[in-house]
Amino acid sequence: MLFDDVLRKLGEFGKFQQIVFVIACLPAIFEGFHNLNIIFILAVPNHRCAIPGLENDTWEVQGDAHARLINMTIPPGDECHVYHDFNGTLAANTTATTPCDSWVYDTSVFQSTAATDFNLVCDKKILRSTVNMMFMIGMLCGGIVGGRLADRFGRKTTICIITNGFFLFGLALALSTDIYMMIIVRFFNGFTDMAYYAAAYAMSMEFVGPSKRKITGICIGGFFTAGYILITPVAYLIRHWRYFQVALSIPSLVLISYWWILPESPRWLLIRGRAAEAEAILRRAARINHVTLPKKLFDSTTLYEKAVKDSFFRMIKYKVLLLRTLIICFNWGACSMMYYGLSLNSGNLVGDIFVNFLVIGLIEYPALAFAIVTINPLGRKKPYSFAMLLGGTSCLASIFVAVFGSVSTTWALTMLSTIGKFGISAGFSLIYLYTAELSPTVVRSIHIGIGSVSARIFTMIAPYIADLGEFVGGHFSKALPLVVFGAISVTAGLLALMLPETKGRNLPETIEDALHYTRKPRKGSVHIAVTNPGFEDDDDNWDEDHQAMIVRSSHWNGPEATPEVNEAAAYDIIPAQEVETNGEMGPLRMDEDFPSTA
Repeated sequence: MLFDDVLRKLGEFGKFQQIVFVIACLPAIFEGFHNLNIIFILAVPNHRCAIPGLENDTWEVQGDAHARLINMTIPPGDECHVYHDFNGTLAANTTATTPCDSWVYDTSVFQSTAATDFNLVCDKKILRSTVNMMFMIGMLCGGIVGGRLADRFGRKTTICIITNGFFLFGLALALSTDIYMMIIVRFFNGFTDMAYYAAAYAMSMEFVGPSKRKITGICIGGFFTAGYILITPVAYLIRHWRYFQVALSIPSLVLISYWWILPESPRWLLIRGRAAEAEAILRRAARINHVTLPKKLFDSTTLYEKAVKDSFFRMIKYKVLLLRTLIICFNWGACSMMYYGLSLNSGNLVGDIFVNFLVIGLIEYPALAFAIVTINPLGRKKPYSFAMLLGGTSCLASIFVAVFGSVSTTWALTMLSTIGKFGISAGFSLIYLYTAELSPTVVRSIHIGIGSVSARIFTMIAPYIADLGEFVGGHFSKALPLVVFGAISVTAGLLALMLPETKGRNLPETIEDALHYTRKPRKGSVHIAVTNPGFEDDDDNWDEDHQAMIVRSSHWNGPEATPEVNEAAAYDIIPAQEVETNGEMGPLRMDEDFPSTA
């Protein structure tokens, strides 16, 4: 009995699997805490140079005398310089300036941020982007290492160890003594975030039956979004960045209990030869799901997989597959860059930072719903391309607000950014599924891994694009990051239209299958598939000579399908691994293709 058959008997997404899915995905809330908390930690309030020699200088004007000192000392609109020959009376008579080395900050929104404590302004403002880039490098390393840790030591062990890092490195961030310590800690924040996700994603897929994996694969993002949103009230109530970070870190201590409440993946246990432990977990699941499993669960075919190996480098020797790979990698990069770029840019938008952050987080739920609702009726390519084009064009439209708008229309930038976030969130949730279905089985994990690496490389650039306005200045500064993100997203959406649709198609098993994946079945084509035992009773469609089930295509408009009709008409014969019987899909084993003269 194949392992997926065991899951079908257990219930593909029964009560036990639902509980495990929620438990495995709950840490994604804390992942969200430590992923986007930096928007508030590195927030830069209004500021100016401190008046030299004035110890009690503040951002708030303390009276007329203080106002005169500010005007005599600080060049209008300049946050980084003071007049060069300032002596208390003659500064206003010169235009010579010199960089300042201390600043005063507006404390009306934040009592303290890392940017104000470490003076990350003027010449040091680029260090804010470096902090974010180091987090992305950590995610890249965590994604690579986390999957290997989960394969070597188990999904449960990896999740339990890595999630302890949420608290430890979260607390270390709050205790950072300078910006360089913060840069190092952010690497480990990113590492633990992505290493956890790699293990949790694998576990959530392995406990769930085949027909439910598409939905659970998308829904895991909803837990991350919950953490994203919950940051807002914490930041609103706690305006000191160190206390804010401690408040986000302490709840993750509850994850210590996972050593006792989270079961290991039975599929991983079987691979490691621990069949007794796997069976104990499955029978416990059967009791909770109120089903009865056979006395003998496992045999030599339970984890049987076709022993086929092939090279990714052989695949990209074919121009069509090389082009497809490059398009996939670019789309992964565009998705990741735009997602994190728009999230980080929410702190730069005009208006209340808390409202902007909350709105751009909440929009992810409608985006996930859009992805779930559209993938079955419309396929993968159309919803994905639409989402990317919608996100991109809305961001590009921000240039019109910047050029032709006024102060009263700056709210439109926030609206366009929110629409862009909707599109990119939907696209990001679909790219995992789309890539998996486009990739040949023999190199599928490598293909997805390369896409993920591309995403992290692109994302390293995102913080610098999000902060472009800080370096450019002027009325165009708020729109410039959106324009760059929009152009990349539109390009990705258009390139995705060159990819084949995967809806209703068998997954390509070999590189040769992938080469012919763009061929669509002609009208009158049939699917030939060797079936599981038990379908022989279907006398109308069972062919004794070829031991195959004749399954009419949805494109069929002719008479009843027979071998003679198909050979005479020279129709395409498309091998299928699944056949639909009474609305249920059953896994099939391919032994022999029906001959075709096509």
